[in-house]
Amino acid sequence: MDILKRKFKIYFTVFFIIYLFFSCNAFCKNYKGLKFIDVNNPFINKIPVAVPEFIQIESNPELADIVVNGHKYLEYLLKFTSYFEIIEKNGKLAGVVGSRIDFDKWKKNGVELLVTSGVFLKDDILEMEIRLFDTIKNKLVIGKRYKGKSTDYKKMLRRFASSCMFELFGNKGLFQSKIVFVSAEKGSKDLYICDFDGKNIKRITNDKSIAISPSWSYDNKWLAYTSYKRGIPEIFVKSLKSNKGYIISHGNLNITPAWKPGSFSMAAVFSINRDSDIFFVSGQGKIINTIVKSWGIDVSPCFSPDGKKIVFVSGRSGGPQIYIKDLDSKKVKRLTFEGDYNTSPSWSPLGEYIVFVGKTAKHGINIYSIRPDGRDLKMLTSNSGENEDPTWSPDGSLIAFTSTRAGKKKVFVMTRSGEDQRMLVCNMAGSQSDPAWSH
Repeated sequence: MDILKRKFKIYFTVFFIIYLFFSCNAFCKNYKGLKFIDVNNPFINKIPVAVPEFIQIESNPELADIVVNGHKYLEYLLKFTSYFEIIEKNGKLAGVVGSRIDFDKWKKNGVELLVTSGVFLKDDILEMEIRLFDTIKNKLVIGKRYKGKSTDYKKMLRRFASSCMFELFGNKGLFQSKIVFVSAEKGSKDLYICDFDGKNIKRITNDKSIAISPSWSYDNKWLAYTSYKRGIPEIFVKSLKSNKGYIISHGNLNITPAWKPGSFSMAAVFSINRDSDIFFVSGQGKIINTIVKSWGIDVSPCFSPDGKKIVFVSGRSGGPQIYIKDLDSKKVKRLTFEGDYNTSPSWSPLGEYIVFVGKTAKHGINIYSIRPDGRDLKMLTSNSGENEDPTWSPDGSLIAFTSTRAGKKKVFVMTRSGEDQRMLVCNMAGSQSDPAWSH
C-alpha cells in the first residue's frame, strides 16, 4: 500500500435597477471579455483592482456592516485567486454607474479594474447592484443585481466573484467549491468538508476509525472514501444529500476510489487475487471490468477530464512510477522517469497537466507537475517539509496539498505554477491531510 498516502429613495432605486437591466446587461452581452492574463502562464502579472467601500443607495444604519465589510470580503475573494493585486488606498466612489466615475483618476492610481456597488435595504431584504469596470477602456465588464437576506451578502459577493472570473477568464472560478479532507486526532481519522478557502468546516464522519482517500462524484453529491470501520479497508460511498450509501468490498483490500467524470461509477483498487489491481465499478459496487492488471501493485487511479484515459501508479518497473492507460486502445505508457518513487497523480480539470508526488534523495518528498506527454516536468514545492496529496481546484488555477512545513501535516494551497503557497485549513487540532477539491 502506498506509504505516502498516510496522507466568496425607492424611486431612485427603481430607476437604478431599470437602468442596470437595460444598459448594463446589454453592454455586457456585447462585451468581448478581457484577456488580461494567460492563466496557463506560470509567470503571472497580477491585475491591479480596486474595490472601494460600497455606497448606500438610501441611508440605513442596518447596512453599516455590509458597507464597511462587504468590499473587504470581495477584496479577499479576488486576492485569494492569486490573479489580482488589490489597490487598497483608493478613495471613495462618487457613484456606481459609469457616468459618475472618473476613470482617469483611477488609472493614475494604477487601477485597471474597478468594482462599484450600491446597496439598499427594504423590509429586511437586501438589494445589491454591483459592477466591474475596465478603467483602461472606460468600459463596463459585467453588472449584476442580487436580492436576498442581508445575512447572505457574502453569498452574493461569491456569486459576483464567480461571474467576474467567467467574464475575464472563461471559467466560473472556485468560489462555490468545497474541499473534503482527513483530520487525525486521538488515534482516529475522520472526514471534514470546508469552503474553498478553508472556512466553514463541518464534520462528515465520526466512526472512531480510519477514513482516508476521499473522492467527489462528478456532480458533488456523493463522496467515496476508504474506511477501516469494519476492520479491513473498504470503500464507503456516502450521499451528501441524504442518508443513502453503499459499502464496496471485494477481497481484503479496497482502496483509492476515483469517480469517473459524468458517471455514477468509479475506478478502485481491489486485491481479489494476490496482487492489487484497478477495477471499474458502479457507484453501488458492482464490478464492470478490469482496467489495469499486472504482476505488480497498481494503485491510485485518476481519470482524465474526458474519461478516456486513466493515470495510475504501478510497481511493475520496480519502484512506484506513474503510468497512463488509454481506455480505448488499451495502450499503457510510463510517464515518470525522474526519481525512484512517484505517486498520487491528479489530472488537471482541462487535461493539460498532471500533478504528482515525487521522492528523490536530493529534494525529499515534493509535488511536481508534468504534461501527459511527459514534457515540462517542474517541481512545485521545495525546501519546505514533506509535500503530498495534490488536488486541483475546479478551474485548474490552484492546487491544494498536504505539507509538514509547519510541523504536523496541514492542508496548504498554491497556484498551479507553485506560487503563493499558504496554509489553507488553520486552527484545527491534530493533523490534516488528503484534501480533495470538489468539481
